This record gives sequence, structure tokens and C-alpha cells, in this order.
Amino acid sequence: MVVVLSHSGLRFGELAQLTRHDVDLETHLLHVRDESFDPNSSKSTKTGYSRVVPMHNEVEELVGKRMEDDSRYLFEGPRGGKLRSDTFGRNLKNKALIPLAKKFPNPRFQTITAHSFRHFFASLCASQQASEQVTMDMMGHRTSNMARYYYHRNNKAAVKMIQQFESFTEGSQVDDTSISNPSLEDGDASTGSK
Repeated sequence: MVVVLSHSGLRFGELAQLTRHDVDLETHLLHVRDESFDPNSSKSTKTGYSRVVPMHNEVEELVGKRMEDDSRYLFEGPRGGKLRSDTFGRNLKNKALIPLAKKFPNPRFQTITAHSFRHFFASLCASQQASEQVTMDMMGHRTSNMARYYYHRNNKAAVKMIQQFESFTEGSQVDDTSISNPSLEDGDASTGSK
């Protein structure tokens, strides 16, 4: 799930509700569906809109293997039902964050949540020079505030790196004022779910 979250920008709740019917291996797309209009469906998105997300090669390989299972959800909980955010968070902490604590001693490492991978994806898009609009569409953002934060942050980091090489600059200083975090999307700051 970490691979899919960090390479798709999906919210945790969107990933937890994916079924094999939402995967199209021929077109390499994940369908994130909002079916809140249907009283028989529990699928919904935060924005109330459906979208498609292109699958990264690693995501496609992993999802392809998951398609072989005859289960209701693409990623199931330990008892075969829909995976809950608290179960994922507990497993992330116990199976990854704590065992890797010595290798990554920064205290912020232990604060990683499902939603952190969504932020990682936005940062990755900015560093790979994907357009803000494409990033917004893939992540299901209705406004550009979040994408703009990562693109502005990435630009400042690039300027700092270039200024370290004296041959490329004339000794001008980078404005080192910190960028304030944008307000997190309501309701999915810690788990990515509603």
C-alpha cells in the first residue's frame, strides 16, 4: 500500500475502497470513483468527483499481482473486509517506522502517516516537472493551493542548489525565509480518509 500511496497521490480512503473493477491494466489507469449518488455503493471521494490516475510501473506491477486474489477489495484488512486507517497506521508504525528508527534517527520519521505519502507524491511531481494542473488532476485537488506550495518549495530548493556552485552565480543570496505549510485538507491530515 505504501508503494501505491507514494506513487499515485491517492488518499488513504480512496485506496482502501479500490476493487478489481477500478483497475484497467490495458490503459494503465486506476479509476477513483465517487458513487455517493448510489445508495447501494459506499464509494466516495472527498471532492465528490471521480477521476482516473495513471499507474506508475511499480504500482501497475503490484496491482497486477493483487488482481490475482479473489477478494472484494484490492487491499483488504486482516479479517478480509475494508482496510481501516488505524489498522494501516498501526502496521506502518510497527512493521516499518520502529524497525527503521536507527537507520533514520530524525524524529520526524516517526510521524509519517498514510497522508505523508500523498505529500511525497506531490513533491515528487514537482521535482519531475509535471505541470501543476496535471498534479492537481491526479490528486483530485479542486484548488491549486496544495500543488502551488510544493512547486514553490521545489523551486526554492533548486535555486539554493544552483547557488552553491559559484561558477553559476554571482554570489547573490537566496531568500531563506521559511515557507509556511498550507492548510491541510480537512479530514485527511492523519489518515487520508474522510
